[in-house]
Amino acid sequence: MVGWRLSLTIKNINLNPVSLLILFFTITFVLITTPFYDLEATLIFGGKDGIDYFKISESAPQIASNIQYIKSERFLFPYLIGLFSNYFNFDIFNIYRICSVIFCLFFVYLITVLLENLKCPEKLKLLFLLIIILNPYLIRYYIALPTLINDIIFLNIVTLLVISLLKKNYYLFYSAIFFGFFCRQNTFAFVLSLYIIFFLERFFFRKKKLFDLKTLII
Repeated sequence: MVGWRLSLTIKNINLNPVSLLILFFTITFVLITTPFYDLEATLIFGGKDGIDYFKISESAPQIASNIQYIKSERFLFPYLIGLFSNYFNFDIFNIYRICSVIFCLFFVYLITVLLENLKCPEKLKLLFLLIIILNPYLIRYYIALPTLINDIIFLNIVTLLVISLLKKNYYLFYSAIFFGFFCRQNTFAFVLSLYIIFFLERFFFRKKKLFDLKTLII
């Protein structure tokens, strides 16, 4: 599909070998020093919301019961993890751990692509990436508390939304909005903001619109 051709490859990172080496050792340091809590420990140290996601995974392919209604709206990814665990007979919590690490690494990659699209200078780009990687409430947090899988996926989706707008890739934009609804209901705020932007651009700023009306309706 032409619309998906964002060229999200290593060439879009555009960092020199020294910067890449620094990032590699920084990520390795975070992975080694981050505690890998078990399910009970995650409930103590801040991952209590994840218990409902875990129940959804445990119940798959059946529908989970006795969970918060707002968590049941975010069922898709925990449900898919449960189906995968059920089919291949893998431990659910270990799948959460693996997925959490993968999405954390992909988040760093997407931020790098975003900074490249924003024409961020090399040294400033490296600084931003180090701040994100070493922030205790981002990468380290979601690796330590893997049941909060929806939150790290949502961060990936938000970054993809920004990239799709910069690239004017509407196929990616629609897909990110669609899957965003399954992660967090905050996605409604993004949709509302699009209509506000369209209204301001059309009736006040009189400049080239980010979205035409047909695209916005879709």
